[in-house]
Amino acid sequence: MQIIRIPSERIKYIREHKNRLERELGLKINIRDNAVELFSEDGYTEYLSIDIIKALGLGFDLDDVLKLKDPEYVLVIVDLDEILPNEKTITRQLGRVIGTRGIAKRTFENEGNVKIRIVDHSIGILGLRHDVEVIKRAILKLVSGSKHSTVMRYITDHIHDDSV
Repeated sequence: MQIIRIPSERIKYIREHKNRLERELGLKINIRDNAVELFSEDGYTEYLSIDIIKALGLGFDLDDVLKLKDPEYVLVIVDLDEILPNEKTITRQLGRVIGTRGIAKRTFENEGNVKIRIVDHSIGILGLRHDVEVIKRAILKLVSGSKHSTVMRYITDHIHDDSV
């Protein structure tokens, strides 16, 4: 059994899609308060399903998260609490990741062919393994102080380069 904590506002979405999730993932799901419990005869199935439930908790669409059944797709969560010193800095750097009217975030998504969701101090990135790694590094460069233009050039230079 695996237990995943989910923001209460996202539990309703998971509850609405519980039957499809159970069918597609091949496991049993119990939802209690703000926790999702996964049960399977196969520990590997439970393990693979954890990121799917976490991604739903971050606000990704069901069809997007089900791509995580393919081993080429991954979910990476960047927790800014772990790398930035205080609330003020986190808020400022999240603003840089989002950009004016969401332009920076949309550019990350479009250029990197990934989906990004931001919840509290966490940035979730979902997509193909290589693309997610490039965008994660780009976001880390941005929150570490690099200019937007430098970060966007990094993405352009590395998104189609498999050596990253």
